[in-house]
Amino acid sequence: MKKGSPEMIRRDRQSRVGTNIWHLRSRAMPRYYLHMRDGDRLSEDTEGTELPDLETARAEAIAAAREILSDHIAEGVFVSGRQIEIHDEAGQHLDTVTFESTFKAG
Repeated sequence: MKKGSPEMIRRDRQSRVGTNIWHLRSRAMPRYYLHMRDGDRLSEDTEGTELPDLETARAEAIAAAREILSDHIAEGVFVSGRQIEIHDEAGQHLDTVTFESTFKAG
């Protein structure tokens, strides 16, 4: 499994989110898909994840982008222009998180 692949993002996201929102799973929640875009290439998240709302999906996209950036920085690899696109179950594009936007102003 490649670092930064939708499968890796999903696995890591599920391990982080699972305990935090497990109690909410009894209610029907929307499914969000976090697709990774690198230039013209799109790696689609084919399974998606049930999350309570778009704000939580955006927080997950930010966390995934930061984790991928961290891995690449540790390996000395420059990452530029990547983004995570958040889609709903109907395939509608809801939001985009660019890797650059995940840095806090310091």
